[in-house]
Order: sequence, then C-alpha cells, then structure tokens
Amino acid sequence: MTNNWWNDSTDQLVICSHRSQVEVATVLPATGKFVVARLDGTKMTDADHAFYEFSDALLFPGYFGWNWGASSDCLRDLSWLPADGYLIVMNAPRLLSSSAEDQHTLFRILSEAVHH
Repeated sequence: MTNNWWNDSTDQLVICSHRSQVEVATVLPATGKFVVARLDGTKMTDADHAFYEFSDALLFPGYFGWNWGASSDCLRDLSWLPADGYLIVMNAPRLLSSSAEDQHTLFRILSEAVHH
C-alpha cells in the first residue's frame, strides 16, 4: 500500500485503543524507524500511575517532572527517543478512574501531542 493514512498525515504520534482493529500498514510507514509503546491502562487508575506507565513505556528522561505539564512537554518532544513516528497503544478500561478531571487532562494532552 503506497498511499496510506500515515503518508497523508502530518502527525508523528498516533494513539489507538488496544481494541481498535487497525491495519498495521495504515499506521506504520513503509520505511523509517517507528516506536511502538504499549501501556497498561488497568494500572493507570490515578495520575501517579499514569505518569509511571508513560515514563516507563516511552523512556522519559531523568528530568521528567512527574506532573501533567511535564507529561505534555515530553509527549510533544520525544527527542531522546528519535524516530520517524510513534504509536501508543493502550487498554483503558480503568484509565484514571479515580479522577474525571485527570482523564480530561490526559486526553487533552494526548490530543495536543498528536496535532503538535
């Protein structure tokens, strides 16, 4: 497939649910380095656990500040993990279930990172 979603997109970060039925060819470029991070949303019931999962999966640098602002900065940069694109896959049945405000904040950060 030469003309796929990735080639038509300017986004370097793609996020999809583990239940999404996505053809690999539609999200991965034909060439280049692509980082795929799989996060376990069942472990991310609060902000601290979400920070840990993202940090662990995407190898956030030591200066990561363990807060939403630092998470946003890291997801929009990822320069320590050079690649042509990034794919985050997560199961999210209990994702930030302890705080609707934290859920909203994470989804806003992810949306901004995707369109950065």
